[in-house]
Amino acid sequence: MLPKVKFEPIKILKVVSTTLLMRLKEIPEPLEIHKMAKLAEKEWGVNTDRWHSVILDKRKRNETYLTINIEIQSTQINEGSFTGIPMEPFSETAIEFKEKLSDELAFFGGYTNGYLGYLPTKEAFLEGGYEVELNHVVYGPITNLWMPPDENTATLIIERALDLF
Repeated sequence: MLPKVKFEPIKILKVVSTTLLMRLKEIPEPLEIHKMAKLAEKEWGVNTDRWHSVILDKRKRNETYLTINIEIQSTQINEGSFTGIPMEPFSETAIEFKEKLSDELAFFGGYTNGYLGYLPTKEAFLEGGYEVELNHVVYGPITNLWMPPDENTATLIIERALDLF
C-alpha cells in the first residue's frame, strides 16, 4: 500500500468544534428503574446500586428529562475531514453523514475527546438491546450518561456536524 500513497504538503488545516445540548430519554417509573437495574446485574454481573439510587433520586425530584453537553469536533486536512463525538455512533450514522456531505474523504467516528456511551440510531430504539437498554445502567455512573440519548439525537448530531462545514 505504501507505494500507492501520495504525500502532499498540508495546505489546509482547520479544527472546529461546537457543542450540542443532548436531551436524554425520559427517566422511567420506579418499577421500571428497578427492572433495568436487576437486568443489568443479571446479564453483566455488575453492581448497579449507584445508578439505581441516583436515577430514583432524580425521579423523586421530578427530573424526568436530563441533558448533557456533547462536543462535536471536526478536523480538515487538505481535502479530507475527520469529524468525531465522544460517543460510539452506529455505522449507519457515519454513512448518513458521509452521504449528506457528498464527500468520499469525510469520516465520522466516535471516541473523540472521551467516551459517554452509545449513540443509537432512531431505528435501533425499536430493536432494543444492550446499546439502548443497558449501557447507561452499566456505565452511567462513570460517564455521566445516566439515560440513553433521545431517539432523534443521531439526526441532530449529524445536522450540527454538517453545520461545521
